[in-house]
Order: sequence, then C-alpha cells, then structure tokens
Amino acid sequence: MVYMNKQLAITILMLAILLGCASETSTKETTETIKIGVNFPMSGGLSVYGEPLLEGLQIAVEEVNANGGVNGKSFELIVEDNRGVPTDAVTAMQKLISQDVALVMSTMVGLTGAITPVAEQNKQVLLYAAAADTFAEDNTFVFKDSVDAFYDCELLGNFVAEQGAERVGLFGTDAEFTRKCEEGIKQKTNLSLDVAEYYVKDAKNTEVDYRTALTKLKAANVDAIFLSAYADDCLLIWKQINELGINKPFLIPFTQTGCGEDKASEFIGTGKEVIGLDFVVNKASPEFTKFITSFREKYNKEPSLLFFTALAYDWAHYVAEALENCPDATDSECVKKELEQIKHTGAWGDVEFTAKHTTKRPRQFIEFSDKSWKVLKQNQEQQKGE
Repeated sequence: MVYMNKQLAITILMLAILLGCASETSTKETTETIKIGVNFPMSGGLSVYGEPLLEGLQIAVEEVNANGGVNGKSFELIVEDNRGVPTDAVTAMQKLISQDVALVMSTMVGLTGAITPVAEQNKQVLLYAAAADTFAEDNTFVFKDSVDAFYDCELLGNFVAEQGAERVGLFGTDAEFTRKCEEGIKQKTNLSLDVAEYYVKDAKNTEVDYRTALTKLKAANVDAIFLSAYADDCLLIWKQINELGINKPFLIPFTQTGCGEDKASEFIGTGKEVIGLDFVVNKASPEFTKFITSFREKYNKEPSLLFFTALAYDWAHYVAEALENCPDATDSECVKKELEQIKHTGAWGDVEFTAKHTTKRPRQFIEFSDKSWKVLKQNQEQQKGE
C-alpha cells in the first residue's frame, strides 16, 4: 500500500512537471510574435489607400519572417478596418493597444488626427502616412513618413512664381492637408491666393456636383489653380473641369495620392498644363527591383498605388531594423528611440526621421504630358523638418 502511494505520488509529480512544461511552452509560443497594429480603411471609399498599404506590408513581413524575424520572433500584422470613419479608427486604436502591439500604422489626415491623442495618452508609437506633419511635430510618440501638403504647395507655388504667376486659386477637400496647403502658399510664396474653395467629402462616395465652386475658379483671373483632394474624388473633379472647359495650369500637391494618382490621371483632359511633385526614386536599385518583383509574384498585378505600396513595404523593413535593438518590442520608449535613429535605404529611397519625427526625402517636379507623368527638374532641397 505504501509502495502504491509512493508510485501515485511520483506519477502526480511527473504529471505536474509535464503540465508545467506544457504551460511554459504555451506561454513561450504566445510571445514568439511581434505584433504590428494596422489601423487602415479597408472598406469604403478610402480603401483605395488602405489596400495598397496593406499589400506592401504583407510582402515585407513575409520577407522579414523568412529571414528569421526580429530577434527570433516573427512579425504578425493585426489588422483593424476603420472603414474610413474617425470614430471607428479610435475604437480600432483602443483595440490594438489592448493587444500589446509594438506600434500602430495609420493613414489619412482625418483618421490619424482622431487617433493621435489616443496614441499619445497611452505612449503608443504611431507611424502614419498623411499629407500633414502636425500630428508628428506636436507629439512625442508619433512619426510621419509621407508627403507634406504645406511643403508641396510651397514648392509648387514658388515654381510657378518663377514662371511669372502672381495670382492663384485653390480647390480642395475640407481637411487638414488642404488648410496646410493654403498656409504653404500664403506663408512661403509671394503669390496672391485670390480664391479658395473647399468641399466636404461625401462619406457615401456618391456623385458630387463640384461645378459651382469650379465655376468660381474659372471666372477668377488667376494664373494657376491648386487641386488638393483625395484620389477617388479627383476622377469626378477632372471630369467636371473638362466639362466646364477650365484651361488654367493646375498644380497637384501630394501628386501620387491625390489628383495625379494613376486612375485620376486618366481623366485629365488633353492640352492641359498640369504640374506635380514626386519623390526621387531609383527604380533600377536593388531595393526597388526586389520590391516590385515580389509584388508581381505575390499578387500577379501591378500596384494600384505604387507610392503607398512601396512606402508600407519600407515601413515594415525599417521597423524591423529598429526593433532589433529592443529586447521588449512593446517598450515604447525603446521603439521611439530606435525609430528616431533609423537610417534605411529601401524601395522608395533613403529615409531617416528629423528631430520633429518627419522624414526627409528629395522631391522633383513632374509634368503630365502625353498621358503620363514626366520629370521636369529635380528640386535639390529635401522635405522640411531639420
């Protein structure tokens, strides 16, 4: 009987040890991934921006994981669809923070503006692509890697001023990026902004009549017109511009994600003078070649929004580099510090953050001619934010 009790005790002890090991293994497995929060519009009208970004992220994450991950841990994308609605973006942000993500990625001015206070209050690192620097400049844990409407409109304004322009008009979405464009024109150029017409984006993405505002711009005696709008709105904007016979020169800030986006450009009428800006990108570089080859192999198509897809691809890679120096990927102070120091050469060129948490990338002027964009001249300055 004593023998049997001893055997039973040994058996129970061994089971306890095994269960403990299993529990340890289970716990270990749950920490073998580094979670990256994705707060994008994946449905609704703004999904034209969310989908290309996610496609770029997915390719890069696969490459990072195929190379052993970060400190032996794989990247895992936690995707929340905010539907392009600011309140949904806030809910998505709170949900992502509760899942111990290393950082959150976002896009669009309205959506990013809504979640920035949540990120800052929770000391959650946020990386975003939108045409306004304000959220990064005014906060500690927020970083921006994208175009800047203020700077783009400054560059474009001074460019046409050199050509003899004196008076300009502005037509754009009632959003932070259009207000920043207006500030860039007024504060950094000698141009007179005679007419500024704003429109409210239609959340249901139905056909909107822009003709009243566009007619005012046509009637104004201006030398050029800035168009500051979302790409999905620009198709109809260009169509109505053509119908009204407006033949002024047009200036397109944040060209690739605005009225110079590929699909929008198809609606630019013939004979129009249209000037935009592009990043200086070497599409023959090993980094870009690897990116575009991987994209075509995975999706069997061309990127619908090349700039955003390549940008997100680079995000995942330089975030991986930053996290290599953070034993705990959820340590926001460490993640912030490493992003501040990052220097990365990616598909979309060289990138590093300024002291204001914005990126500096060279810009060049482009012109729409013969149904395609062509380089006019390279601007030797870089994105502001030194």
